[in-house]
Amino acid sequence: MANSSSGLARKMAGDYLERLTACIAEIQISELEKTVVAIEKTRDNGGTVWICGNGGSAATASHMQVDLSFGVKPAVRARSMSDNAAAITATGNDLAYSQVFARQILLGGNAKDLLIVISASGNSENLLEAVGAAKSVGMPTCAFVGFDGGKLKHQVDLAVHTPTRIGDYGVAEDLHASINHILKEMLNGFWGNGSKA
Repeated sequence: MANSSSGLARKMAGDYLERLTACIAEIQISELEKTVVAIEKTRDNGGTVWICGNGGSAATASHMQVDLSFGVKPAVRARSMSDNAAAITATGNDLAYSQVFARQILLGGNAKDLLIVISASGNSENLLEAVGAAKSVGMPTCAFVGFDGGKLKHQVDLAVHTPTRIGDYGVAEDLHASINHILKEMLNGFWGNGSKA
């Protein structure tokens, strides 16, 4: 029984790594280059990069905020909307969970800023609402999406799409975390500065 379980575990690990490796090869560097330009423009205009996601993507949003603010030289002003528990719970309780990010944008965002939404499925209602709110204040929008790209792929100004199997959340989230790190290195190289972060 133990040997059977071990063999199954090894197969599952191998299958996961195969899926991840295949999807890494599908990342479009041209999409990353456009994202770097958008982030640089936001920084140079004195704007803020607003970032949000749900679940594992919320963790990536938080990580990206730290990398942009502390890992990139010169620093990029960034804000992870997923981190404000008080704002999220107040909005979810008083209005609707679909508005937890849109409300923050409407209260503080402007056309000098940039919105980055992170989603495996590309169909999260609160992220779609965030994109709508950003557009209403003239803010450019970008999405990191997996699966088939979902609705977000077609509603943002710039989509970084990492195609994965529908429902393959782990691979999609791994790809988005890696894209964050790639962007950090590209941004540092773009400005000719290294970082120890």
